[in-house]
Amino acid sequence: MALASTNTKASTINSTKTALETVVFELEISNTFEEWSYQIDQSEADARKSAGVQLLYRGLKTNSLNRVIIIHQAKKGVIDRYISTQADTFTSNGSKMDTVVSQKYFY
Repeated sequence: MALASTNTKASTINSTKTALETVVFELEISNTFEEWSYQIDQSEADARKSAGVQLLYRGLKTNSLNRVIIIHQAKKGVIDRYISTQADTFTSNGSKMDTVVSQKYFY
C-alpha cells in the first residue's frame, strides 16, 4: 500500500515541474586525465553554460588510466542536443566518441 502512495506522490510532483535529466557517460580518452580535464574546463564551459548543461562530476576509472566518467545534468532533452552540436569539440579535447557508453536518469 505504501508503494502505491509513493508512486502517486511522485507523479504529482513530476507533473508540476520540468523533468531534469542526468546522463552518465563512460568513455576512453586519448590524452592524460589532467589534459582532458583542462580542455573540458577551457573549451567547453561556455557552450555548456549557454546550453543550460551542468557538469556534475568527472573522474578517472580506478583500474584504467584512459577510461573516464563524466556526469551532466540539464532539462530533459537538452543534453542530447548539446552532445550532437559539440561532438567535434569533444574529439579535439581527447574524448574518443566511438567508445562512449551512456546511461540516462530523469526526475
